[in-house]
Amino acid sequence: MPIMTPTNPPARLAEIGGQASGFVYCAARKGVTGRKTDLSVGVPEFLRRCRGATSVPLGLGFADY
Repeated sequence: MPIMTPTNPPARLAEIGGQASGFVYCAARKGVTGRKTDLSVGVPEFLRRCRGATSVPLGLGFADY
């Protein structure tokens, strides 16, 4: 499953997006998730970057990486 992360540079997002089929998982934030996670910070811009890299559906979620 392809995963786009907030730390991926534009070239890596384009590489992932170009190879994607079905959908791309977009990790909503970097680091450890928890109840103090504020998803409003940076997520809209991150999703715009992801959308610019692929036309397949995007799945937004959490991943510890």
